[in-house]
Amino acid sequence: MLKILLYDVDSVIPNIALMKISTYHKNLKNNVELIRGEGKPTEINYANYDKGYASVVFTKHKDLVKDFPWNVGGTGFSLEKILPDYVEHLMPDYSLYPDNDYSIGFLTRGCCRNCSFCVVPIKEGMIRFNTSVHEFMNPDFKKIRILDNNLLAYKDWEKCLIELKETKKKIKFENFDFRLLTEKQADLLSKINVENNYIFALDHPKDIEYFSKKMWMVKKYFSEWRCKFYVLVGYNTTIKEDIQRVNFLLENKCLPYIMRHENYLKSENKNFYIDLAAWCNQVQFVKKMPFEEFLRRRYKNQERINFSLKLWKENA
Repeated sequence: MLKILLYDVDSVIPNIALMKISTYHKNLKNNVELIRGEGKPTEINYANYDKGYASVVFTKHKDLVKDFPWNVGGTGFSLEKILPDYVEHLMPDYSLYPDNDYSIGFLTRGCCRNCSFCVVPIKEGMIRFNTSVHEFMNPDFKKIRILDNNLLAYKDWEKCLIELKETKKKIKFENFDFRLLTEKQADLLSKINVENNYIFALDHPKDIEYFSKKMWMVKKYFSEWRCKFYVLVGYNTTIKEDIQRVNFLLENKCLPYIMRHENYLKSENKNFYIDLAAWCNQVQFVKKMPFEEFLRRRYKNQERINFSLKLWKENA
């Protein structure tokens, strides 16, 4: 009997790969222990274990495993390392994360897009079937979290959505491709017990004109403010284009959610991006008060207010 270390370096949600590795080793009657690093340096006495696995989600934490003596994987460490099939298709060991109440998994892998800021096509390739929801669904949980990157691009999307609907559980989706959304898809999605919001993305200002032609589906099948759109900023757009997307979404009773690319930290307008995200990403503010009012409530320092307000007024 071996003692196995699982080192979750920085996962924000339960780490699926480590949960499946745990199942594999528990099936072999090995003892398994999880250590969560939460993105911080963590002291581990490796002598206490016979074997170990570490997973890094974010590249900025890669150095935290430079001395790890065993297997290291995860998107933040390698885009090539994947689980072998005999582990990939095991039921995740949800007991590793006792506070979690979701079944978590991928129905599909990959994506048909090739966005320059995204590693999914590099790591996973074109979209393809991964598994049925029943492979990772814990019957004791009332909710399911689907991590697919572009489910609507999959040829059998309808079969996948119907399967989710028939579980009668609450479903949380990560992201849908609004460019692909059809009325048939919108109709079926509206009949699924979706938790919180329907998530889409408006990454490119050039898509506004096309999106505006499809907003009738949002109004027909989804309630006001039920759709949330990720808005990528600080990467390859101007502040004017960022504000344009935010205002477009608000005018259509959709929630903008600011996704700050790491490059924003190098921008002279970093504080504006921080304020824009603080306003947009808190529903109670973005739905009820203008950006200017939010700034005046947020700060007492007039210079700080004027900085973001000036950029807003110049570009709105």
